[in-house]
Amino acid sequence: MKDLTVILEDRPGRLADLGEETGNAGINIEGVCGTQGGGGAVHILVDDDTAARTALSDAGFEVGGERATL
Repeated sequence: MKDLTVILEDRPGRLADLGEETGNAGINIEGVCGTQGGGGAVHILVDDDTAARTALSDAGFEVGGERATL
């Protein structure tokens, strides 16, 4: 499982867009945590990080980093 950091613009509906894009790609989000401050950084836990990164990048999201989880 991987923790992807996704950078979100500070505008209404952008987190919903993230959920919609991952759902449309068949990506299950196992966990989520976010912070806010001018923009937002959201951490999502996914099994298929390659597919999630591709789906999010194709939808215009910035994926800032990733790390393995236990």
